[in-house]
Amino acid sequence: MKTRVMLAAGRDEKGAVAPFLAFCLVTLLIAIGLMIDVGHVYVVRAELQNAADAGANAGAQGLFIYNGKTPVPGTTHCDLAQQVAREAVQLNQAGGKTLTIPTADAEVGIWEPDPSTGKWGFTPAPCSNSINAVRVTTRRTAGVNGPVPLMFARLLGKETQEITARAVALMGWARQLPFGAGFPIALGDKYVPDPGEKMFVTFNPNTSDTGGWHTFFHQAASASYLRGLVDGSTPSPEVKVGDFIEMTNGVDTSVVKEMKKQFENVHNGNWLIILPVVPGDTNYNQQRQVLGFCAFQVTEVKGPPHKTISGWALGAYVGPGTQTGGPSSGLRAGLPKLVQ
Repeated sequence: MKTRVMLAAGRDEKGAVAPFLAFCLVTLLIAIGLMIDVGHVYVVRAELQNAADAGANAGAQGLFIYNGKTPVPGTTHCDLAQQVAREAVQLNQAGGKTLTIPTADAEVGIWEPDPSTGKWGFTPAPCSNSINAVRVTTRRTAGVNGPVPLMFARLLGKETQEITARAVALMGWARQLPFGAGFPIALGDKYVPDPGEKMFVTFNPNTSDTGGWHTFFHQAASASYLRGLVDGSTPSPEVKVGDFIEMTNGVDTSVVKEMKKQFENVHNGNWLIILPVVPGDTNYNQQRQVLGFCAFQVTEVKGPPHKTISGWALGAYVGPGTQTGGPSSGLRAGLPKLVQ
């Protein structure tokens, strides 16, 4: 009798375990399915972010450069920036769907600090020479590109997920000149023109407050070193905002002769050079801190006895290969930077 009672109890326990195991299995399958949906959403979000980054970078560069061509210094091409931003986004997919982007999701504006908090941010603005950034928003939403379908979450009543990504790219002022891009003349800061403007400048090695010759970081560089910098046989070192360069009041006659030769015979009277900008003074014969950079279009080089160089300082020229991050100066950066 006892044996029959014990067997009956064993059968009751087995009958109770089976539904519990089934419940656990279903719960586990749902959890795995939700994890798959979450992973898919994460991948789509990353793809949207990549597309936004690409669009913002292309748009920021399009403000001043397109297809490798530099527009007139000081001109800002907002419509072009929005166009190339959207084109860059539309080369991407998210969740297997080729993206479209409304015009309103490619914005031009100003990246600047908030005066009250000091926190940097993007403010949409009408097109002007103050524009320096592009913000791009990419979406998989009901209104744009459609929401992302879910496979397993629909079992819990959620069939789709809307996802949005955003990026801001800055095309600011140059913070450095790369190796080989500099020239051994510096410009005084008060001779840097506003964006779109130009200023006629003459450098006289002995009696000029416009600027003067420098030897980068060499305290006692020879005339042969300077000639090499002028003709390009000695590449200039990398120089960045905040560096101190060695100014020299006066220069060897052979250096000016070499510059005249380069201007007339090599560059055929059309020579644009990039100069460090330093604090203005009347006596450039000691170290000066680099405040920024400016493009200078050479128009005339006079040899001895004058030894002068004349030309136009150009406001907001774009420096190829220069990185964003410097203070406001005469040289726009040539490479955009993602800032958000």
